[in-house]
Amino acid sequence: MVWQQTPYTLPLAATTAFLFGFATYLWSLDRSRWGSGTFLGGLLLFAGGSWTGLYTLRLSAATLPGKLLWIRLEFVAVLALSVIWLAYVVQYTGRTRWLTRRVFGPLAAIAAGIELLVLTDGSHHLIYREYGLTQVASFTVFDPVYGPAFAVYLGFSYTLLGASLLFLATAAVHARGVFRWQIGVLVLFSVVPGAAGILYVTDVTFVPGLNVAALSFAVSAAVVVVSFARFRWTEMTPIARDQAFEAMTEAVVVLDAKRRIIDFNAAAERVLPESGDGLMGDPVTEPLPDLAGALDGLDGADDAEAEVRTELTGSDGDDRLELDVRVSPIGVGESTGYTVLLHDITARTVAEERAEERREKIEELHRIARDLTAARTREEVFQRAVDGGEAVLGADVCRLAVVDDSHLIPAASSGEDPLDSYDPQPIDRGVAGVTFQSGAPVVVDDLAETRSATAPASGSDGGPYLADGAAAPEPTHRALLSAPVGDIGTIQALSTEPGAFTDDDREVMELLTTHIETAIQRADAEADLRTERDRLEEFASVVSHDLRNPLNVAQGRIELLKREAPAEHVEPIDRSLSRMEDIITDILTLAREGEAAGDTDTVDLELCVGDAWAIIDTGSAVIEHADELGTVEADPSRLRRLLENLFRNAIEHGSTVSEGDDGAGIGTQADPAVTVRVGRLDDREGFYVADDGPGIPAEDRGSVFEQGYTSREEGTGLGLAIVERIADAHGWTVVAAESDAGGARFEIRTNE
Repeated sequence: MVWQQTPYTLPLAATTAFLFGFATYLWSLDRSRWGSGTFLGGLLLFAGGSWTGLYTLRLSAATLPGKLLWIRLEFVAVLALSVIWLAYVVQYTGRTRWLTRRVFGPLAAIAAGIELLVLTDGSHHLIYREYGLTQVASFTVFDPVYGPAFAVYLGFSYTLLGASLLFLATAAVHARGVFRWQIGVLVLFSVVPGAAGILYVTDVTFVPGLNVAALSFAVSAAVVVVSFARFRWTEMTPIARDQAFEAMTEAVVVLDAKRRIIDFNAAAERVLPESGDGLMGDPVTEPLPDLAGALDGLDGADDAEAEVRTELTGSDGDDRLELDVRVSPIGVGESTGYTVLLHDITARTVAEERAEERREKIEELHRIARDLTAARTREEVFQRAVDGGEAVLGADVCRLAVVDDSHLIPAASSGEDPLDSYDPQPIDRGVAGVTFQSGAPVVVDDLAETRSATAPASGSDGGPYLADGAAAPEPTHRALLSAPVGDIGTIQALSTEPGAFTDDDREVMELLTTHIETAIQRADAEADLRTERDRLEEFASVVSHDLRNPLNVAQGRIELLKREAPAEHVEPIDRSLSRMEDIITDILTLAREGEAAGDTDTVDLELCVGDAWAIIDTGSAVIEHADELGTVEADPSRLRRLLENLFRNAIEHGSTVSEGDDGAGIGTQADPAVTVRVGRLDDREGFYVADDGPGIPAEDRGSVFEQGYTSREEGTGLGLAIVERIADAHGWTVVAAESDAGGARFEIRTNE
């Protein structure tokens, strides 16, 4: 093999000798444990020395085959250095449980796979696509073009480097004084060659082709020498026991094999019932009896990494403590003791309990809201509100008062609380008055304290309406939560426990009052609708009885007139009587279609269309529909009436022939052979009825559903109003538009 002299040969050789020598020295200090930090530190320096030594041989070789030989061996050293460096950092930062074959076995396998690619690169060129020699000054250097597998090698090495730096950074946060300096040295030891390696690969070096990463180990060697003397690596553990143990925010208790307390830190004094050294030597189950189960789970453990985790309750004076407990054995085989780590999770537990309680209250509030919505009258709303308020707030009693002129009148009380035992109270007096006047909830933690500072009103048997000179509360109730119900009145919850109501309860009460207001508005609206419906029903009955009888007489007489009078005089009378019959029929239908749809079924729309078309007088009109109309959830008879009216509207306004019985709609005369089409809506749930008649002017489409709106003299203007009533009864929306043929199109949207 031909050799060459370079300016860097001697410095690299000296660095190699130093690293080998220092590694041997470290091994001589601690031969007891192969997995100790001292052993790994020596192994790390030995791998670094191997890298610099092999690079020295590669740099000194003058031929390409010689350089290839040493560079293949150099990869072994660099890959080993990366894995050993991570193992050393893991041990240094206290993560010894990771120093296992399960963790480092796969890393070693990956490194071996990369080395195999290096050794066989001549057949696949995945590491180096091509390579050669380049003359630099008086010597030649290896000049490669990197392949894709070289990127894998870099990714593997720098991933391990990044993980080690992350571990060191985490340890630096908790380290102090000299130990933080030690971590700084380790960071420098890894960052210098790591950064130099990037410069070498990217060819950003002061000498092209020169591996400055290997040269940088001379700097690392100098750092090791200085730090070894300055920071006393062999005299001090990485993290000083006293500082680390006492500075820990988590409580730590150390036990011997008999579960007796032999040490604990300052944080543990807050958890243990006795402070100072009073518990030293006592069984840990005396201050923490619930810990026995966790310790039993570790008896006989033969794994140093065995661990049991549980939760228990401790004490901090009179306050409860919730603790997350982690117990680990000290030693392997027959345990020589245990470490107990107690993490205070009281705040988390309290927050979880509060969140769970809040969730349950919100669910209960939703149930109450549904119950309130089902109430038909104000009185039902009031009673369901106080019953629900008592349940959701955990109150002993809940009461509601309504405003009547200048007083709050008791309207409902929960449970067996007698409503008639409470007198009306002035609207400007007491807690209820303050609540109503201010429009904001009021919480009184202890009514007894408030009562002692107020003068009870004479002649009153008490009530939750406190103010100067107002009635005092009954002695059995201590806590009060009072909230306004809009301009309707107030609702109050009372409890025998002082401070029973929290901020969450206050928020729940505010939500409850919102639901009460909504339910009252709904009940009032339904009452108005029922009144209007009753009036319409009464009117419809009068119309049916008082108008049909004389109409029937007139229709009977017209048959006699047809035999004697000229047709040109009789036919107008006959048409007028038929029109009156249509008006009476439509008025009755309109009055009865306002009620919400009751029981509904899944209706086959195609069959319903056929039934509706068969009922009406279609003349020369044609019906078409899509292949699949599907089904609709509806009242079958009311859906059929809706379709009948839409079909009549299409026929009458798309034809010159006056047909049907309602005359509803608008439009002009057109081709008598009108075509009606039924289909499903494309962009939403529902269906449409369209025709090819004259259509509806855009400016009139918003008015066609109004009662009495018609453009035909013989029309009643009620047909489309009936359509809208039926749609509303089902919770649908009906919209007028223009069909593809330019006629009228009515969309029935069933999901709006």
